[in-house]
Amino acid sequence: MGLVNLPTIEDHWVTTWPYSSEACSKVLSRDRFSLIMKFLHLSDNSQYIPRGQPGHDPLYKIRPLLSPLLANFKAAYTLHRELSIDEAMVGFKGRLCFIQYLPKKPTKWGIKAYVLADSATGYVYSWRLYTGNLLLLI
Repeated sequence: MGLVNLPTIEDHWVTTWPYSSEACSKVLSRDRFSLIMKFLHLSDNSQYIPRGQPGHDPLYKIRPLLSPLLANFKAAYTLHRELSIDEAMVGFKGRLCFIQYLPKKPTKWGIKAYVLADSATGYVYSWRLYTGNLLLLI
């Protein structure tokens, strides 16, 4: 689904032209995919601290996914000597309290991330998401 951009998720299971693709239907049925997406939940809502309260984490709902991912990025690669720190924009037009608009970037709307990458290979070693006044380490 990340490689083939279609108007709706359901279009990945359509069998008529021009959207026909067997990639998703061979791996998982549409109903099974919908069921998994319906019940996929990563965090405990009873522990959530509301916005405006001390200790609020804007990334609370996705942190259980992103923290191990970042740890695996660091464990899987040894950096070279030349590094690059740059800001990147992850395109997103949904509703978030920390959406950014950067008119000079190719992707103007999204989530701003500060990325530490290996200059020789472009491997992303670490990143921090800008969530407002604070930079939160993922």
